[in-house]
Amino acid sequence: MKFEKRFIFLVLLLASCASKQTPEANLTPTKAALPELVSSCSGTHLDLKWAGESRECQAPFDGTWLDAPEELEVFLEPSTLVLEAGGSGELDYVIRNSGTEAITFDLAALDCYTGYFDVQLLDAAGERADRTGKPCSGGGGCSAPNTRLTLAPGGDARLRFEIKAETREMQACKLQDPTPLAVGTYTLDISPGDSTEVLVPTRGELVVLSSKP
Repeated sequence: MKFEKRFIFLVLLLASCASKQTPEANLTPTKAALPELVSSCSGTHLDLKWAGESRECQAPFDGTWLDAPEELEVFLEPSTLVLEAGGSGELDYVIRNSGTEAITFDLAALDCYTGYFDVQLLDAAGERADRTGKPCSGGGGCSAPNTRLTLAPGGDARLRFEIKAETREMQACKLQDPTPLAVGTYTLDISPGDSTEVLVPTRGELVVLSSKP
C-alpha cells in the first residue's frame, strides 16, 4: 500500500512538472499582424514618428493648447511578444481613441520624444537583461514644435519598435556584439523618458524560446 501511494504521488508530481512546461512547449514566435502606418495628422494608424517630424501636423503658434481627453488609452500591441533567443520582432506603442467621436489633441514637442524612447528588458528580479556593464551618460536639451493630431473613433496613433531577444555589454561607452538572451520570460518596459499627459511608460511581456537549429 505504501509503495502504491508513493507511486501515485510520483506520477502526480511528474504530471505537475509536465504541465508547467507545456505552455512554453506550445508557444511559437510571434508574427504580429500590425497595420501599415499612415503618414497623416488625422484618421487611424497614424505614424507618430512621421507626425512629430512633419510640419503638416504642427500645432498653430497662437497660444492655444488642446488637452488630451479621457478617451485616450495607451498600450502595447501585441502585449506579449514571443521570440526565439537571438531573434527579433516588431511591436507598437499605441495611443487609441476609445470613444465614439473623433478627438483632437496636442502632444508637446513630439519630435523630441519619438527618437528617444527607452526600451528595456527586465528579468524576474527587475534587473536589466538586455544591457550589462556601466551605462554612459549623455544627451542634452531638445526643442520642437507641438504636434496636433485627430483620431477617428476607435482610431490610433503608433510608434513602432523592433524588439531583439539579445543582450549587449557596454564597455568604455561602446556596445559590444550581441549574444542571445537566456530562455525565459522578461518584462518589456517602454518609456518616453520624461512622461507627458499622453506619453507614459507602458509594460508588456517578452517570452524567449530556445532557438531552433
